[in-house]
Amino acid sequence: MLCQCEANGRTRASWQFGSQGQTFLVFDSENRTWKVLHPGGRRMKERWESDRDVTEFFRKISMGDCRSWLESFMVHWEKMLETTDAPSLCYEFTLIPKPSPGQSWCEVQGQVDEKTFLSYDCGSQEVKSLSLLGEEVKGTRAWQEQVETLRDVGNLLRQQLLDVKPEKHTDRDPLPLQGRMLCQCEANGHTRASWQFGFHGQMFLLFDSENKTWTVLHPRGRRMKEKWGSDRDVTEFFRKISMGDCRSWLESFLVHWEKMLETTASPTVAAVKGQSRATVITPIAWILLVTLSCSILLGIRG
Repeated sequence: MLCQCEANGRTRASWQFGSQGQTFLVFDSENRTWKVLHPGGRRMKERWESDRDVTEFFRKISMGDCRSWLESFMVHWEKMLETTDAPSLCYEFTLIPKPSPGQSWCEVQGQVDEKTFLSYDCGSQEVKSLSLLGEEVKGTRAWQEQVETLRDVGNLLRQQLLDVKPEKHTDRDPLPLQGRMLCQCEANGHTRASWQFGFHGQMFLLFDSENKTWTVLHPRGRRMKEKWGSDRDVTEFFRKISMGDCRSWLESFLVHWEKMLETTASPTVAAVKGQSRATVITPIAWILLVTLSCSILLGIRG
């Protein structure tokens, strides 16, 4: 039995009957018509087509009950889709104004869908793959372009750090500057991107890349906004990377990410799922088929 709900509200439904994988007979529930697909289905058609109760029974279930069940299931399915986040690529920067000997002045972590896949040291320009995804994409053009851009961002933030300090803060205890770039690709092709900046785990300033607007999230971020908000070059630099480069990298990485999801799975999980389906679903389907087969044989031979 199959039922489909079209966008215009129309319901399509049908039944197929057969034996050993061969379909003999089709019932179009909407038009109440029977069609023989194999000579073995002629007797079935003669028997059921002349029985209005049987015809109406099949039609009611497929056009009524099945549609009702589908609409109910789709409500939950759509809610699941609504709560699923759009694919995202994120880079978190940490700049140390006065690093200790041997300490890097800038570190970056990259994440795809909140899963860390790389780390980058702006000082030594060393990049490390931290996941299977990182290993998969580190030989790509997007990977190399990404590393070069992260270096440029680190250098820019280092220069800006000399002039930008949180309000009411002394030079005796310089705080690390933290930045976070995020880009997301929505299903309709729209790109959302933003930057957040702050000190000591507190975000002070937000930059909406799409609208080129700066928003102070904490009073101590006012000086940062005055400095960067009035600098067109800095604003355009942040916008271009998050709306252009970041989106391009994300699209490239997602191709590999999706391939990995298709080809890699936990053997333990797969085995458990396989066992569960065999235990729960198969017997039910088997009993249903046997019951129908018995009914058909009794009805036709009788």
